[in-house]
Amino acid sequence: MGLRRHRRGSINRRATATRQNFDNANKSYNRNVFIVLVVLGALSVAVGNFFAANEVIASGLSLAGVLSFLIASVRYWGSANDITRLIILAIALGLLFWVAIRKFNARVQS
Repeated sequence: MGLRRHRRGSINRRATATRQNFDNANKSYNRNVFIVLVVLGALSVAVGNFFAANEVIASGLSLAGVLSFLIASVRYWGSANDITRLIILAIALGLLFWVAIRKFNARVQS
C-alpha cells in the first residue's frame, strides 16, 4: 500500500513538472510567434502604402497587415500580462483609426 502511494505521487510530480515545462515552452513559442506576426504585419502595412497607384494591392497588403496583427494578438492574449494587453489594444485601435481615415480620405478624393 505504501509503495502504491509513493508511485502515484512520483507519477503526479513528474506529470506536473512535464506540464509546467510544456506551459513555459508554449508561452515562449507564442511570444515568438507574436513578435514575428507583428513585424510581418507592420511590414505589410508599410509596403501597402508604397503601392498607392494600385489600390487593390495597397488595400490587400494593408488589410493583410491588420489581419496579421489580429492573429498575433489572439494567439498571445492568454500569455500576455496586463500592460502588454493594454499596448496591444492601443496599437489595434490606432491601426483601425488609421485604416478608416485612409479609406475615408480615398473615397472623398474620388
